[in-house]
Amino acid sequence: MERDVPFGNHTNVPPQQQNFGADEKMGKIHDPTFLLNYPKKLVISREDRIHLCAEPGKGTEGEEGNIDLERIRNNLPIALKTRLTVFCAIYTYSGHANMTQAISETWGRRCDGILYASDVTSNMTGHFQIPTNSRYGFGYKGMIQRTRSILAYLYDNFLDDYDFFHICGDDVFIIVENLKVFLSSKEVKKWESVQGQYVFAGFWLHWRKLGLHEGYFFLGGGSGYTISKKGLKAFVEGPLQTCNPYEDGSYEDIWFSDCARTISNNFIYTGDEQGGQRYHQGPISNTLNFHLFTRSIEHAARLTGITSALDNENEIVSNSSIAFHQHHQPHELRRYELLLYRDLEDECR
Repeated sequence: MERDVPFGNHTNVPPQQQNFGADEKMGKIHDPTFLLNYPKKLVISREDRIHLCAEPGKGTEGEEGNIDLERIRNNLPIALKTRLTVFCAIYTYSGHANMTQAISETWGRRCDGILYASDVTSNMTGHFQIPTNSRYGFGYKGMIQRTRSILAYLYDNFLDDYDFFHICGDDVFIIVENLKVFLSSKEVKKWESVQGQYVFAGFWLHWRKLGLHEGYFFLGGGSGYTISKKGLKAFVEGPLQTCNPYEDGSYEDIWFSDCARTISNNFIYTGDEQGGQRYHQGPISNTLNFHLFTRSIEHAARLTGITSALDNENEIVSNSSIAFHQHHQPHELRRYELLLYRDLEDECR
């Protein structure tokens, strides 16, 4: 695919040559298939056993969360009928190797390519340094510039190799099969066949605390956003270069959404036909409270006309859910893996 922006020549993004490999050689390119070639085995440590081996509903997921997870598990596709590929780019830092290790043992292995975008490069953890020009460095307040650097890096090195790219933090659990089913749907294909529409997919977040006007929403960064190859190319060649390229701060989801709107007529709705949500800003134990607190479901219903989930709050979590956010401990990610994909009794013997 032809590129309009020369390699490494992005506005306010450090040049590629500043990327160091673990062997201290500049300009090294990350291997996105390292987990496919060397999969990690799920580890149930002695200290985490009490969390991981609790009876269903008695762990961090809670009783209601367990009901939702059971519905999702029962609706997982038995066999994927799509060949589309997804690259998972996870922003992290050297102090969170325990979180990325849990991702390596769980959902990360199901991505077709994966990147732990970090402040260091380490063959031990799989982290890869993506330089940033943020005055806040790799901290939370530097998220806008970190996201810009990641998008530029994906464009420069992997645009030709993958169909979609999902960007999120290391506190997220992704159900990759459901993500692929959604992305291969007729709805998504039809959406991107329209001129001026690109797949920028995520949760439509409308947070009144931010003073947002009634008709505005943004793609909540917590669960991350999924971008098509076509969308990544258009975003990097356009808004990344010209839309507030020197903006700095933690609100990368608002920056990203504002800039994406300069090239895309709208964002694709990611709820299911019943109004259940696929991208969640909270963990499975707290999705309902989070959605009701922000009133984002109500806002989306007004814009789409899909109101079923409001009639029955127990249906807010879609059977085809994709992402859950806001996990603080690695055992929370491993718990999803056990409840969604494994036999808990066998694993905990």
